[in-house]
Amino acid sequence: MTNSINTKLQIYLLSALFALLLASALAIYYIDKKQINIFSDFELQQVAELFINIDLSNKVLPLTNGPLFNSKDDFAIVLWNQDHNITHIKGIEKKFITQPKQIGFFNIFIHDQVWRAYVIRTNDRTIEALQPKFVQDNFIKEVAFKITFLFFLMSPILIYLIHKTVTQGLKPISEINNQLETSDQNNLSTLKLKSVPLELIPLVSTLNKLFHKLNLTLTQQKNFIANAAHELRTPIMALSLQIDRVKNANSTQEYENTIMNLELGLERINRLVGQLLVLARSENHSNDVKDQPVRLDKILRQVIIHFAPLAEKMQVDLGVTHMDECTRTMDPVEVEAIFSNLIDNAIRYTNKNGIVDISFTTNERHCVFKIKDTGIGLELENREKIFERFFRVSNTTTGSGLGLSIINEICKKYNIKIKIERNKPSGTVFLIYF
Repeated sequence: MTNSINTKLQIYLLSALFALLLASALAIYYIDKKQINIFSDFELQQVAELFINIDLSNKVLPLTNGPLFNSKDDFAIVLWNQDHNITHIKGIEKKFITQPKQIGFFNIFIHDQVWRAYVIRTNDRTIEALQPKFVQDNFIKEVAFKITFLFFLMSPILIYLIHKTVTQGLKPISEINNQLETSDQNNLSTLKLKSVPLELIPLVSTLNKLFHKLNLTLTQQKNFIANAAHELRTPIMALSLQIDRVKNANSTQEYENTIMNLELGLERINRLVGQLLVLARSENHSNDVKDQPVRLDKILRQVIIHFAPLAEKMQVDLGVTHMDECTRTMDPVEVEAIFSNLIDNAIRYTNKNGIVDISFTTNERHCVFKIKDTGIGLELENREKIFERFFRVSNTTTGSGLGLSIINEICKKYNIKIKIERNKPSGTVFLIYF
């Protein structure tokens, strides 16, 4: 069977309808058969009762040429007197007749045929009315033929009506398909709910929600690519200028300064590309990397050791006030990204001789990472903006503006809470609740 809803519905509906019609036809046939038998018996009884009061001495039966004795009905009548002699007979040969021993309705065999008989007795006579059983059977067959004929006569009409109904009922699916085909892959417009049947509204609503998410994702990707291209273009252009300066250097000192600037530029590009890769990794929730139980405190210790030379170079006091053990099921690369970006930002945005303190504590519900600095601080209006990609509080730093965006994406993935406070008298406090 073809995998088509339209075809399946038509087959199922036609099968059910034909089964219902067949059952109805059989029910009507058996009901009619019973009614025909009752009616035929009643007719036979009426014929017999016509002869209750006639004069037996009259050798000619009345009404024998009337409607009750036409060739279609094939009635026969036999009358006996008190001496059990036949006085009158019509519609059957005498040699086939024997006096009945019972009264009422019963079947008898006459000349290899089944006859239906009805007998009544009075004070002076016995009356027997007879009719061949095939008369009733033929009438029943005629009724059955008419029912069957009507059934087949209605079949094409029913097939057409079911086909029309199913096709019309599934028309909204075709309309939805047409809307989908006309959608632009770069702009997935929502489907119209106006003419959608009640049963399809949940499906269409789900598709619209999916399209909305896809549109947001496409917009974010476009913006991300545009911003990434812009951010990469600036250091690449700077590198090109530095290379020209290397070629045209007039002294050893100028040559060394240019090489140093070139190395800083390469470091910035390398850091930016690395952050872009981490951000893409955090956004791809279906990546092949499986979460695993990791000791967050161990990763934090490694990150602090890694950033110690930078803190020393920037003349920032980097210290740890408390460190508890904590295990969570996460991607270790993303855990490292959270710690690295927060510590890196704290060091870079803290002035010379400033302080960056780190603590990692546990309670009944969370492992809390806390980092506070004495840097430039964060204004209230910027606390929401800092999680936007490529947003920087100050243009004097060498950051890419991706660090906190990466942290935000990872925290969303694991339902980790981020809290930002002001460090008095100056600076910022970040709290991450694992």
